[in-house]
This record gives sequence, C-alpha cells and structure tokens, in this order.
Amino acid sequence: MTHALSPAYCAILVACAVESPHDREFVSQQIADRGGVTTRPETTTEQMPPGTLLADGLTEPEAVAIALWNNPGFQAALTDLDVSRAELAEAGAFKNPALSVLFPLGPKQLELTVEFPLDALLHRPHRVLIARIEVERVAAQLVRSGLDLIRDTQLAFGAVVYAKQQVALAERTAALAVRRAQLARSRARVGEIGEHEAQAANAVAARAAADTTKARGEEALAVLQLLGQLGLPPETAAPVLVAEIEPATPPPVAELEKIALAARPDLRAAELVVEAAGERVGLTKAEVWQIGLLADIDGVTGDTDQVGPGLVMEVPVFNQRGGAIAKADAEVKRSVARLAALRANVVQNLRQCWQREDALRKELEELQRSAVPASEREMAGATHVVAAGEEGEDVMLAAREHELQLQHQVADATTALHDARVQLVHAVGRRLTP
Repeated sequence: MTHALSPAYCAILVACAVESPHDREFVSQQIADRGGVTTRPETTTEQMPPGTLLADGLTEPEAVAIALWNNPGFQAALTDLDVSRAELAEAGAFKNPALSVLFPLGPKQLELTVEFPLDALLHRPHRVLIARIEVERVAAQLVRSGLDLIRDTQLAFGAVVYAKQQVALAERTAALAVRRAQLARSRARVGEIGEHEAQAANAVAARAAADTTKARGEEALAVLQLLGQLGLPPETAAPVLVAEIEPATPPPVAELEKIALAARPDLRAAELVVEAAGERVGLTKAEVWQIGLLADIDGVTGDTDQVGPGLVMEVPVFNQRGGAIAKADAEVKRSVARLAALRANVVQNLRQCWQREDALRKELEELQRSAVPASEREMAGATHVVAAGEEGEDVMLAAREHELQLQHQVADATTALHDARVQLVHAVGRRLTP
C-alpha cells in the first residue's frame, strides 16, 4: 500500500509546489541595476556593507549603501514580500476533502461520504496566477521603495553638506562683522564717526554671532536626519563627508521619457494591478460553478460494502454572481484608468524635474562664468589699493563681504542643483550613467 501511494503522493507535492522568481534577491538586483547598490542579504548580521568605513570619510554612494543596508523602515517593508510569497504558497495548496459520517442506529447502516471540491482544483490555476502577479507587484513596489530611500538619503546627505557650508560662511561673516565693529569703536573714540554708528556695528556683529549659532544647530539637526536615514544610532559621531565630482549634463528630456516609461517600477506595479484585475474577472465568472465529487460508502450486513460515486453542484438559479462579476469588471476599468493617470503623471513630473535641473544648472554656470571671476577681480583690486595705502581696510572688508555673499549664492545654487538632479534621477527610475 505504501509503495503504491508514494508516486501519487510525490506527484501531488510537485503540483503543490508554487514558486516565484521575485524574491529578496530579485529586489536587491533590481535596485542594484537602477541605483548601483544592493540591499543587505538575509543571511548576514553585519551592520555595514563590505568595504564601508565611517572613519575614512563618507561619500554619497557609501551613505546610500548604508541606508539600504540598515534603514529600519525599508527592512520592515521587505517583509511584505515574505507575506505575499506565503500567500502564493497558500493559493497553490489543494483544498482538503470533506468527510461525513452517519453512524448506524437501529436499522440505519453506517454511511460514509467523502466530498472532494473539484471547483477548487479547476480554479487553482487562476488563483495561483493572481498570487504570482501579486508577488511580482509587491517586488516592484519594494524596488520603488528602495529608490525612494536612495533619493531621501541623497537629499539628506546634500543637506548636511549644505549645512556645513553655511556654518563655515556664517563663521567668516561673523568674523568680518566683529572686525567692522572693532574699527567702528576705534573711529568713534577719535571722533571720526558718531557713537550710534559704533553701536550699529556692534548690533550687526551680535546678529552675525546669532546666525552662526543657528547654523550650527541646523547642522546638528541635518546630521541627525542623515543618521536616521542610514539606520545608525543618533549618538554616532558625525561622519566627515567627502564631496563627489558633479555628474555630467543629463540627456534630453525626450530620451529620458522613454527610459522612465520602461524603467519605473511603480509603472510596472500598476501594470500588474491591471493584469491581476483581468485574471480576477475570469476567476469570478468561473466561480459561478461550485462542483464537488462524492464517494458514498454504505455499510451492509455481510463482508461487502456498497460504494457509489456522486456529484454535488451548486445550481446558479437565483444568484449568478452578477454583482461580483460587475465589481471585477469595474476593478479592471479602475486599474486601467489609474495606470493611464500614473503614466501621465510620470511624464509630467519628469519634465518638471528636467526643467528645474536645466534652469539651476544654467544659473550655477552663469555664476561661475561671470560672478566668480568678477568677485576675484574685486578682491585682487582691493588687496592692491589697500597694500599701496591708497584706501583703508574698509575697502578690503567690503570686498570680502561681497565675496561671502557670492559664496552663499553659489552654495545655494549648488545644493539646489544637487537636489534637482537627485529628483530627476528618481523621476527617471534609474541612474542616468552606468
């Protein structure tokens, strides 16, 4: 008996085995293809990606790698894939047969009825296919979540770089204000200017000192936000950030549109929603018919039993699942409309990001082309006339103030361009360069 059932049992196990290639390794590979970094394998307990050390400075790619490795929100989101894969296994499982027993009482004979849900077997391919689509959809959404995390980490990294620049500029501005206040006090003592002018210079120096304190507080907050993105404890020492070479000019927007429509994982997820909705229509229509196979065994006097096959079926007379079918059809229409809306939004958002990046890049180029050389000429001229004794120190201080104002502009433009490029890459759905 055991030998006879073994092949059949093995065949059932093979039939029940439902797999999907869309696992955590798939998600990690997709993120690597689009963002250049991988997620942490389930088998490792390391807190840092291989080759990453905070002690030797932190680059933006390293920050992204650490975030994908440690960020608790992303690690929690990955468990959605485990749930969907478990639901796929459940969809592929066969429904257990039902056994009914009527015990003998008086002239009543023992009766056994075994019911096997044939409809569950017939509908199983639909259910498995829908579950497979759902696994792929969840995987695509996780890839999108990974790209979101890459974007947020890059923005947080840029915010720390900008905050450090603001601290340095605020300290230099405060030093200039202090020097101006010192000169004003000296001139007030000899009667060259009034006391109110010296007091005004002191007030400017006090405001500059307050601005420096504010800039340091914003730097500390930016560092905390970056550490949170990286999934590192808040008491971690602030890493030294290493600036990267600016990327090349992005391709034309028409070329990026084609890439985005093919690469965006959220678009793929929306397409899978449409596909699953279509499969649910077929399943809902098929579920109108509920059929089961019966095997009835009646005990009789003697050594033999009466065994007879049978069929049980729900007759769709009053309820033909019209409402459920209409709902499934409506779900298809809704998912198609949402896909179209998402495609339009992808194109619109991409064009806006490209336009913003283009405008900010031209602004920064103009500053570097004309304003920076003009400031350098002003500083050189002020140095020359002061060294020659033709002008006082005020000329040099004014030139330095103008230089600091320009450096503020350049820092603002550089950070805005960095953020715009990050948003543009996110809108495309993959890196613009290999």
